[in-house]
Amino acid sequence: MSMGASALRFEEAGHRYFAGDVQIPSVTSILQPYVDFSGIDPKVLERKRQIGKALHKATDLDERGDLVEESVDPAVLPYLHAWRKFKQETGWAVVASEVQLHHPIMKYAGTLDRVMKKPRLGTIAIPDIKTSPFYPTTPIQTAGYVMLWNYHKPAQLATERFSVHLKPDATYRLEPHRETALDMQTFKQMLAIHQFKERHGIK
Repeated sequence: MSMGASALRFEEAGHRYFAGDVQIPSVTSILQPYVDFSGIDPKVLERKRQIGKALHKATDLDERGDLVEESVDPAVLPYLHAWRKFKQETGWAVVASEVQLHHPIMKYAGTLDRVMKKPRLGTIAIPDIKTSPFYPTTPIQTAGYVMLWNYHKPAQLATERFSVHLKPDATYRLEPHRETALDMQTFKQMLAIHQFKERHGIK
């Protein structure tokens, strides 16, 4: 799902976003320098990446009622079951899936895994689906996503954030992100550093 699609273009190759003809940074690229994978076997990383990509596709199709479960890789199925279990046990309902947005003022973009709602309370939340361990940047990531959503949907403000860590044994762990003001400020600082380095050609 893409909002403001006339202004935002996404290229799967290289995971790049463009506003018109201008490439703009993604939330993940802004945070990438602050995540250290050096101690993890590259083969393990790649396998995790493939599982995560397949899981996002499977859950997105599942939300739309278009998933053929027999087509899902057996390695991905436990994570899919964990996601379904999370929704059933918590009552969070999906409002939108794989939402591509960009912030024309702050000049960054991202794809929100899900936008969710508690039907009886009306609370809107921005979660992030994870198959990897918790990283310190995860709350900063959801803060960036919340600012994107709230810019475009001021009448449906997201007031909660969390990550759902899905496990290969079909269980999950819910990690609330409660320090919203601090996380948003940290994201803005990371974005400013990224833009400074881009302007001056600093790697």
